[in-house]
Amino acid sequence: MKDLLHPSLLQINYLMTLEKIEKKRGCVGTVADICGVSHGPVSRFFKECVNYGYLTEQYTFTEAGIRALRMYERIL
Repeated sequence: MKDLLHPSLLQINYLMTLEKIEKKRGCVGTVADICGVSHGPVSRFFKECVNYGYLTEQYTFTEAGIRALRMYERIL
């Protein structure tokens, strides 16, 4: 739990949206469009998720990322 990322509700929404879309070129822009925000905040958050080990460089979820996402969904 000490290495747990503490995302905002909007950032959790980014992750939930990412899980539902196809991981291809432009997926950050797609998530941003769906969530009604600009590309920058989504890109920065996903890079942070990569650093925490939640996402791979290709923005697919790791095991730790899937566990964290499920926990965030339960909290919501």
